[in-house]
Amino acid sequence: MEVWKHKETCLPVVVTDQGVSKALTEAAQFSLASYSMTGREKLIRWLRRYLASVGLEPTEFADQEAKDASMAMETFLKDHGCSFSRMKGTAYRDGMMKVTRPGQDHTEISIFLNAMLDFYERLEELGARTKSNPLMLKGYSKKDISERRKIDARREANKRFYVFRGLKYEVVNETPYVPKRQDPRRPRTLILGYVEQGDWPPEVVVLMMILADSGCRIAELPELTAWDWYEGSFGPCIRAPNKKSGGKRVKDLVITEETLEALELLFDNGPPQYAGDGGTQGIKSLVGEAGFEERLKKISLFKRSDGSLYSTWSLRNTYFAKAVDAMAPGGVKVEQVSGEWKKATPHVFRAARITDEVNRLDNLYPDHDDFSAALIEFADFMHCGVENIFRYAAEALRQRQIRLRREMLKENADAVRERLSVGIEPSETAAIIERMGGCLAR
Repeated sequence: MEVWKHKETCLPVVVTDQGVSKALTEAAQFSLASYSMTGREKLIRWLRRYLASVGLEPTEFADQEAKDASMAMETFLKDHGCSFSRMKGTAYRDGMMKVTRPGQDHTEISIFLNAMLDFYERLEELGARTKSNPLMLKGYSKKDISERRKIDARREANKRFYVFRGLKYEVVNETPYVPKRQDPRRPRTLILGYVEQGDWPPEVVVLMMILADSGCRIAELPELTAWDWYEGSFGPCIRAPNKKSGGKRVKDLVITEETLEALELLFDNGPPQYAGDGGTQGIKSLVGEAGFEERLKKISLFKRSDGSLYSTWSLRNTYFAKAVDAMAPGGVKVEQVSGEWKKATPHVFRAARITDEVNRLDNLYPDHDDFSAALIEFADFMHCGVENIFRYAAEALRQRQIRLRREMLKENADAVRERLSVGIEPSETAAIIERMGGCLAR
């Protein structure tokens, strides 16, 4: 079996000597559909390697015994640097296994296991698999609902942005978090400089401005409609489905007044493909009419000259990559956490947006606890992990520690002792910093 990739959607196609395997292809596409283009590319590589390592015919692979499939997965991951061990406490009782990958990134392993959980579950729904899901806790899918809720509660305790779905493997990162000290704002400025030259279609220019302002993922923009803009009151906010969670959550794309004006001009004085929508006032006039929601949902914010939508692949490779190559010798590059320099991707807009916000919050909240609470709230707003925001804020936190130590040098020892005796309740911030493994010290 081989796994091919559709060029524009980056969805997998499982091919055998007899042709395309319908069940495996549908299951693979289902399991990858909620991920970004970059995430799909990585998952396709993992799926390709895994299918090659198993070496079974499609029907045999789809209906492999749960125990054999589980052992095959563990063997495959061990060959890629992972180790497995039993967990402690309630996790041991539930039958969970801890997965570690010393000295290497654990994120891709975690994503791969979650995708394969959906993959096998989809095979069951299609009738191609009669055995239980090899990546799910034994009996979890058939347990009494009250028992499942108990397991869910145990696994989700003290975790944010995490929904337990019965996956029996818990991926644990045993290496300390590395803070993000690079500054992505200069690459953003260079790329936006190319955008402002006016070589691109006006709708792509506005799209890139929204991307830079909001810090959203590029895959969340091509399918935005006038309804999403209406939900933001036709103002400097667009309500967009969050692609990372399969469109289930909704996020606010906050934009500047300049970008809002450019978006309005696109509809008022833009290319012919927007003429039929009657401009900004024409869209607003539809509100309140019968069936206006469906009508607004049919009006796309970003359309080609022929009325079709831009694909994420086209935005990345036709437009963004062109700006990256044009604005610096060898292309605009961004420093990585590892110290390497790589060509900028659209994600640099998101990283620059987070960096800007961290600096603003640092100036806005002199109190350390208020600053930490604001960072946690911002992580929720951006739909990303709290620890990731703290990695961006590592330098700001370190400077605060230095200022605090300097102030402490001026303090009277008795006064400090008295304040410390009052005691401080443990906070979520303290727990996060502890999990970061002391990466703030250097």
